[in-house]
Amino acid sequence: MKTLIFEVQLLGHGSVSRTIEIPEAFSLMIEQGQDIEPTGAGSVKKTMVSEVWQKPGDRMVMLFDYGDDWRFTVLLKARGVEDKKKKYPAVLEKTGRAPKQYA
Repeated sequence: MKTLIFEVQLLGHGSVSRTIEIPEAFSLMIEQGQDIEPTGAGSVKKTMVSEVWQKPGDRMVMLFDYGDDWRFTVLLKARGVEDKKKKYPAVLEKTGRAPKQYA
């Protein structure tokens, strides 16, 4: 199985980022009814992460919490190959200390 390696950076909170690796077959988690252009992929229940981020360098800003306005940049850094010994999703690298989510 192939994997996708992302750098995810929390915006507005200094240098807080994580490098994560997930199987390319993960589905995209977005509120139903939201437009995920530019792909035009339609239903998020059927949209795989690999359909949205297709090549290294593809980037998207994502809004996590509408009330607290947590925004992240999600950059596809590379493609990988699954390591049967690793549990996914996997955090490969951490930079900075994440703020408390619900303080």
